[in-house]
Amino acid sequence: MHDLPSTLDLLNQLMTRMLKVENDRRDLLQTNLPQAMKDEQDKLAQQQILKLREYQESLLHGLVQFPPHKVEHFNDLTHFHQTSPFEKSVFVMTKFPGNASPIDDQLRRVIQAVRVAIDGCGYRSHLASDKNYNPLLWKNVEFYLLACGKGIAIVESQHTSELNPNVTMEWGWMRATNRQVLFLVEKSFDKGRADLSGLIQEPFDWDNPETDIEAAVRKFLI
Repeated sequence: MHDLPSTLDLLNQLMTRMLKVENDRRDLLQTNLPQAMKDEQDKLAQQQILKLREYQESLLHGLVQFPPHKVEHFNDLTHFHQTSPFEKSVFVMTKFPGNASPIDDQLRRVIQAVRVAIDGCGYRSHLASDKNYNPLLWKNVEFYLLACGKGIAIVESQHTSELNPNVTMEWGWMRATNRQVLFLVEKSFDKGRADLSGLIQEPFDWDNPETDIEAAVRKFLI
């Protein structure tokens, strides 16, 4: 993770090194060295250029995954990833049960089934309610969106008869930063939108969620 000035500086350094290697390579090909030696040195130069380009691509990819204007989160993200690496962290997007009613208990069961399935695949599941990394609600959610390399969106209309706007916003945020997301949809969900119809979805049974969810999560992660 880099802020914008340091990323630009690194890209400039890489470009300078790449131009030098390319110039040295051209000069090499004009020498009177034995052809076998020139071929060997030329191959090494091309390998070095390839590595420099790969590092440039990695830096640019990092700008998408960790936008530099989110630098306020970077220190906490570094500590977070020491115990839950980015590639192994999965953010669970869901409505949150706020009461002790049967419908709330069932949603808790669904959420728990997702978390158990994630952890069973060797990944770490995370909810925005696990720990507060920022006193502002959205900033805390944003931290988890940045921290996790993948996401699972629980989409249902049993708990509340709606397509939850928070879940869709979080899902869209993760996709915009090139993170993979599983769209886990309850079988009787009836609040879909036309722009969601093309998404790859995995269904689950609301009353008996564990089997469907485990299969869908394993398919997504393994």
